[in-house]
Amino acid sequence: MQDVLGDGVGLALDCGPGMTVPDALKLAKELEGSNILWLEDMVIGNYHPYVLADQYTQITPYTSTPIHTGEQIYLRQNFVELIERNGVNVLGPDVADVGGLAEMKFIAEYADLHGIQFAPHGTLRGLIGIAVQTQMAAVLPDNFIAFELPTPHPV
Repeated sequence: MQDVLGDGVGLALDCGPGMTVPDALKLAKELEGSNILWLEDMVIGNYHPYVLADQYTQITPYTSTPIHTGEQIYLRQNFVELIERNGVNVLGPDVADVGGLAEMKFIAEYADLHGIQFAPHGTLRGLIGIAVQTQMAAVLPDNFIAFELPTPHPV
């Protein structure tokens, strides 16, 4: 993929449904120096609404490849340990799963205080979904880097 895209486009790779800590660290180290924006859901993968900060802290500090998680985590309280321990480089909660726009903004601001980037996951489809993501992006702090376009076709 990188050969086709060149250096102008970074890749964000979804690595769910999860892998062991040693395998996740091995993959992350192998990709160091590549134009990788992040490796998503390295440990827990999709459909797991809990945080494994202990496992993420065995990966993130030991690689320069950015590590990302958060799309299935519900409410701000469940992000605190992950943020305070710098368990990942990028958080990507989903507005439909996290508890709404207010929860999303709180998490983004708290992550910003800890130097963690923010790239919200998006499952809301169509014009309303894009409007929600755009409105949210307009009020997020400087750690906001991207939001997911949830459709392969331009709307």
